[in-house]
Amino acid sequence: MAGMEFLASGPWQAWPLVQACLKVAFLLLGFKMGMFFFEGYQNRMKFDSNSFYLRSEQEMRALFPELPDASDNTARIAEQVDIKLEFGRAMLPDPGIPAGVAPIDHLRALCEEGLVRRYPNLTDAQRERLRYELEVVEQTGFVEYILIVRDIASFARSQNIPMGVRGSAAASIILYCLNVTDIEPTQYRLVFERFLNIERHEMPEVEVHILPSKEGPTGVGEPGVPPIGPAVANAVFAATGKRIRLLPMSKFDWTSA
Repeated sequence: MAGMEFLASGPWQAWPLVQACLKVAFLLLGFKMGMFFFEGYQNRMKFDSNSFYLRSEQEMRALFPELPDASDNTARIAEQVDIKLEFGRAMLPDPGIPAGVAPIDHLRALCEEGLVRRYPNLTDAQRERLRYELEVVEQTGFVEYILIVRDIASFARSQNIPMGVRGSAAASIILYCLNVTDIEPTQYRLVFERFLNIERHEMPEVEVHILPSKEGPTGVGEPGVPPIGPAVANAVFAATGKRIRLLPMSKFDWTSA
């Protein structure tokens, strides 16, 4: 078409040395996609050649000797790309911090408000626990992360969607004051450092479980009671068969027998 120019490019999936490892990865992916063990290798996802790597400029020009302008255009675009990557910190979305307010100040205000609400008979020990946790969160750089977790929990609770938190996050008085958890950590002497400490550089894990429905689980008894009976037993049995991938799924449906 008039006015349009060519670009020289090629598919880039992996470095050549990594492709051998990907063969095993694709085999495992085949299992996950429902292929059985004895047919997984033949039907696995795979590359049809070993050329899916980032080629050098010289290699690209050798592939398209009749189109030197195409390689020139690709190089021209690459020179215009200006990406600045900041390593050493988590890149998180904006959790909705008010304009002109520092993230830690916003988090502190929310926590202090929740502290008064959660503790009618507030003690110095509980104030000190909150001060210490806020200091650790600020020094480790996870203020925005905590605010995002709080935003998720607030939405679930405002929509009456059942949710719960398990794991070491229950040891945080910050999350308790933000209504993310409902476990008072000082009462049970839960150790905050299991959740986050100064030496930790990776993002802490807040294991939030949110049901996909507002109704919540229902069973034979009152609402909120997990379902029991043959349906659940069959689901557990089928899930086991799904993971071992040795027989068709119909073999694991004992209710149809």
